[in-house]
Amino acid sequence: MMMLPLWAGVYLALVLIVFISGFLTTYKHSFHEISGSVLSLFSICVLVLALFNVSVEMFLGLFVFPITAIGLYWEYSRAEREIVFARARLAEEIELDDEEREFLLNVAIGLNALIVVPGYVAGIIVCFNMAHSFLGGI
Repeated sequence: MMMLPLWAGVYLALVLIVFISGFLTTYKHSFHEISGSVLSLFSICVLVLALFNVSVEMFLGLFVFPITAIGLYWEYSRAEREIVFARARLAEEIELDDEEREFLLNVAIGLNALIVVPGYVAGIIVCFNMAHSFLGGI
């Protein structure tokens, strides 16, 4: 049976809600963006599950390393593209001054980090646990 602390379940529900709400915008997503976001969502869910369930961690084995590394790379490169996109969209808002645009951009970056970072921190912890269990046996 899979067990999660309440906060982890709420976090995963929030990540899922944000993922679904991303499709409610007028922006057309490419297949590359959708597939990357699906894999990122899957990675975050699996890594959080693995943090609290040893059976999931053992099932994944050394695969937690590429899951975490590829997910972190995807999120970093995606964040860079999103910042450029957000700056362009904010530049169209003529009623905002530069200070307000930067504030809104920083809020968006912060919210994105609050949603994505905990899942990959869980992955990093699982990676350290996995490395410790392998190196501890030497």
